[in-house]
Amino acid sequence: MKQVRYSLCIVFILLLSGFVPEDTKVIPPSDLTLQIQPMFGKEKLQLNQIYTTLLGDKISITRFKFYLSNIALTKADGSIWRQKNSYHLIEISEDTEPVTIVSLPDVPPGKYTKLSFAIGVDSLNNHSGEQAGVLDPDYGMFWMWETGYVFFKCEGFYHQPDGAKGPIVYHIGREQCYRQVTLNLKELTVSQNSSSTLQIQADAARVFGGFSGAALDVKMPTDQSSVSVMGGKTAPSIASNYREMFVVIP
Repeated sequence: MKQVRYSLCIVFILLLSGFVPEDTKVIPPSDLTLQIQPMFGKEKLQLNQIYTTLLGDKISITRFKFYLSNIALTKADGSIWRQKNSYHLIEISEDTEPVTIVSLPDVPPGKYTKLSFAIGVDSLNNHSGEQAGVLDPDYGMFWMWETGYVFFKCEGFYHQPDGAKGPIVYHIGREQCYRQVTLNLKELTVSQNSSSTLQIQADAARVFGGFSGAALDVKMPTDQSSVSVMGGKTAPSIASNYREMFVVIP
C-alpha cells in the first residue's frame, strides 16, 4: 500500500511540474518568410525604366506580375512540408513595395534542402470559376471559366535608337504553361519558436531569353510592330524561360 501511495505521489508531482515524456512532446512550429525581389539582370526591376536584354534590345516594363503557388519545403531526410491554400500574387507596380513578402506560418523546425513552387494556378483551381483572395478576378489575372487564369503577365515597350517604340504584351496561361520550380538550399535551418527569412530574386531579363538553355530567344522587331504572346505555340517556350528566373540569395 505504501508503494502504491508513493507511486501516486510521484505521478502527481510530475503532472504539477508540467513533465511530458520526450516521445509525446509537441514541437511548436515556426514561421518562414520568403522575400521575392524582381530584378532585371543585376538591377532591381523598376517600372518604365529602360533596360538592355541579354540579346541587346532596349525595353521598358510597365506591368509585371505572376502567380506563385503550391509552395513546398523538402528536408534532408526527404520529408516534405506543403503549404495549404498556397496562392500568392507577385507584382511590381507603382502602388506596391519593390519586394513581395510571402509568409509561411507553421513550418516544422528542421533543416531544409529544397524549396519548390509553381508559376501559375493548378488545374483544379484554374477552372473553378471566380474565387476569393488573390484569385479574385479583381486582380486582373482571370480570363474566363474555360481558359482560367493568366499565370504570368508582362507588358511594356521595346525602344529603338531613333526613339520609336513598339508594344510588348505577354499574357501566359493554360495548363501547358504551368511550370514547376525547384531551388536547392544550402541547408535552410528553421528553428523552434523563431522566424527565418529566405531571399529570392526573380530576373525578368530571362523572360526574353539570351541565356544558356533558354527555350526561346526573343529579338525585338525593327518596324514598331507588336510583340504579343497570349497563347499559341510560343507561350510554353516563354513559360519555360520565366521558370529560370529564380535564384536564392545566400
